[in-house]
Amino acid sequence: MSFSYRSNLQALVTVLVAGLVLTGCGQPDKSAAPQVPMPEGILAAEAGWQIVGEGYVFTDGPAVRADGVVFYTDVTNWRIYRENPDGSLTEFADDTGGAQGMMFGPDGRLYVCRNKYGELVVYNEDGSYDVLLAGEPVEVMGNPTAEPEFCNDVVVTSKGLIYYSDRANRQVRLLRPGAAEAEVVASGYRPNGIIMSPDESRLYTTDSLTPRLVAFDVQEDGTLVEIENFFDPILTTTDLQGEKVDAGRPGTNGMTVDAEGRVYVSSFVGIQVFSADGRFLGSIPWPSGFVSNLTFGGPEFDTLYTTGVQKVYKTQTLTKGAPYFLNAE
Repeated sequence: MSFSYRSNLQALVTVLVAGLVLTGCGQPDKSAAPQVPMPEGILAAEAGWQIVGEGYVFTDGPAVRADGVVFYTDVTNWRIYRENPDGSLTEFADDTGGAQGMMFGPDGRLYVCRNKYGELVVYNEDGSYDVLLAGEPVEVMGNPTAEPEFCNDVVVTSKGLIYYSDRANRQVRLLRPGAAEAEVVASGYRPNGIIMSPDESRLYTTDSLTPRLVAFDVQEDGTLVEIENFFDPILTTTDLQGEKVDAGRPGTNGMTVDAEGRVYVSSFVGIQVFSADGRFLGSIPWPSGFVSNLTFGGPEFDTLYTTGVQKVYKTQTLTKGAPYFLNAE
């Protein structure tokens, strides 16, 4: 890829994301959204949001390592950063192809959806990487780039199974360890965020086009069986700082879970929280702007990290996350 092409593409993405911010799609008007209670037992009463990093256009893909260190992507500048224990930031990788979804596996490596290169890769500790899957480039707005046509967000199980959302083809796919190709395990809607229950018995995804979350029972062979109407509906809004959005579009994106099995989902109506049995518990207001994704990090996994527009934040929690590498034998 030439430098001029990469620069032009980054400029295009920067303009598009900045436009979302200015028109309100990046910073929904909270006064226009439904007023809902905060879920109990999650945030400490005195806890506030702290800035981890700033000066970005759009960030995504927060991923926690076994020691609690959190990595995230600077999507528009094609970089991955990590937060060090002292709060400083270190660049982990560049030329990341607009990476978005990320998660650490039980092998200690970082699995990444490199969307603009059309690749699912795994990064080693030294920043080198291996390509697991490669897609075909497609034309997007006149630019020969790669849509996230087979990998937008990703979850890696304690056994090394890789599930990922394929938005363009409206599928959820599964890549087994050592396999050369992935198989379709769900289809018929436009998935985005993807996560599993703490015990890995269920898989959850968002639906980009309708206000619902989709739940599946994970079978012994890794295939999925949908659980109909498992979750309460996602709350929505149709007014984002005066900009109308399609009725029913939820703005749902990233997901995470805590050790109690609660499911956290970024949306146009804050960070919506659901119980382990699918009941809506309330919504946590964003620190600022729109939250793209979230994860629990820190040495005890009791800090909630959020990515999104312009800044990355964190806040102390009363609960803990449940990364799947903790289940590995």
